[in-house]
Amino acid sequence: MQQSTTKLTSTSATAPAVRLGEHTHVVSRGAMRAWRRELGALLPSLEAAVGPLRAEAISESARQRYFGVLARLPERPDAPVYGDIVRATAVLVALYSVARDDGVSLPEFWQITEKANADRFAKMPRLVRWAAGRAMLGWPARWWFRRAAVRSQTATLAGFAFDYVLGDDASDFGINYTSCPLGAMAAREGVAELGPWICELDRVSSEAMGWGLSRTGTLAQGARCCDFRFKKGGATDVAPPPHVEESR
Repeated sequence: MQQSTTKLTSTSATAPAVRLGEHTHVVSRGAMRAWRRELGALLPSLEAAVGPLRAEAISESARQRYFGVLARLPERPDAPVYGDIVRATAVLVALYSVARDDGVSLPEFWQITEKANADRFAKMPRLVRWAAGRAMLGWPARWWFRRAAVRSQTATLAGFAFDYVLGDDASDFGINYTSCPLGAMAAREGVAELGPWICELDRVSSEAMGWGLSRTGTLAQGARCCDFRFKKGGATDVAPPPHVEESR
């Protein structure tokens, strides 16, 4: 790990940079937007849990660490859709690593994160949530996933590789992720214990958006693949890892 050598500098008014050891990495606008978006969603829950002053100190330290997390990624998070997922997860990894050092336990951080995401969806107009959920399950999305699955076999999409699974009586379609950078990111940053909890956010999203997601396991939880199955109108059935279930 090189967190102690990471320094945020500025190369211009719009392109801050991260100094990581001997190298300088320019921070993309997408990374800046992701930081502001995700922190904006998480900060109210963090403040409610630890107090405004402590939350401000954690977020300030985590900002610099976040850019370091991105700089250490083996693959740039530029791929459509999946790049956003990687950047959002990098915010969680950075915040948790700082919060843990400040005495926040993993179950406490999970509760902060779960509430923040539930609140985010609750603020969305019901019609917008419905439309977004339908779009995820529609034929254009399935066509996109099928093409992306083929591409991911020769060049991963921001670290993701997966197979598209045709639907059956139990699901409309599915995705088997055989490579996922999120758990590896957490491990690389010294917070491997966060990995299985990141997967739990899919349950929150499915319940809010009506994906009808079922899944028996994920790579971060020790399974051979992340076996996503989607069913319009179906119930969300995502088995959490035991330590998540026990913390509720």
